[in-house]
Amino acid sequence: GVRNDYANPSFVHVMNAGMRDFYARKFAAAESDFELALRLIPDNTLAMSFEDAAATYLPGELDRLADQAVHAAGLHPRRYDLRVRLGFIDLFESLRGLDDSSNAQAQWGLADRIQPGGAAAHVGSGILDLRRQNLSRAKRQFLTALQADPNDALANEYLSAIYQTDLKEPLPALRYALTVVDLVPQYADIRFHAGSILNDVHQPSEAVKYVTQALELDTGRVGEAGQYGLTLLAGIYIAQHKLNDAKRVLSAAVHENLDAGYASTLLAKISKGDYNH
Repeated sequence: GVRNDYANPSFVHVMNAGMRDFYARKFAAAESDFELALRLIPDNTLAMSFEDAAATYLPGELDRLADQAVHAAGLHPRRYDLRVRLGFIDLFESLRGLDDSSNAQAQWGLADRIQPGGAAAHVGSGILDLRRQNLSRAKRQFLTALQADPNDALANEYLSAIYQTDLKEPLPALRYALTVVDLVPQYADIRFHAGSILNDVHQPSEAVKYVTQALELDTGRVGEAGQYGLTLLAGIYIAQHKLNDAKRVLSAAVHENLDAGYASTLLAKISKGDYNH
């Protein structure tokens, strides 16, 4: 049958716990949650990426994960999931200014030779292609991943972003985003992106609902939802001429120092009457 990691109740339980801990800034607990998820499904790309993301908040932890993965791959050189995980760790290392992107690509290439057609290696390669601004190749990589695993949350998420931001096609963007919302209900940032797309397709009430849910999930204001959700809400309210609601969320953004510069600019424009007509 069609692969669906999120039909596994045990996996879903620890993934939800990991999301809650991550967005509450309990990064050590989150890393442990995602590690447990990977024991259940070793090549799930969302669990890998969140494990690495949590590790970046803990001094020395990403290096420890890298050493652990290198050791495991040395013992089991033909393990697909270990090669993929090494690639994802190298990808996150590159975010810290270390140029490990070529190492990541080499690991995913080896993984693809070990298990041709596996989704995870193509997802990693697609992310790297996006960073290298090769949009068409990135899109092909994510679509190839979905042929192997239509429920790969990360592939769906990146395709949603490509269709919304680069291709300016909000309807397929929304379809991919809502797929992830259904698969991973505790994932705050995908709800934020779904809300943004719903605003693009002129469904403001639904947009407000999804962005509000995203803010409720991102309790520690860690991700895009927490950082930019309030100003996105304000923009939706302004477009609806609900200026009191806009002022309320913008004041909260300034108070919490969340996209505060932009929030202050919008508040000043409201005070000047720029949105009264």
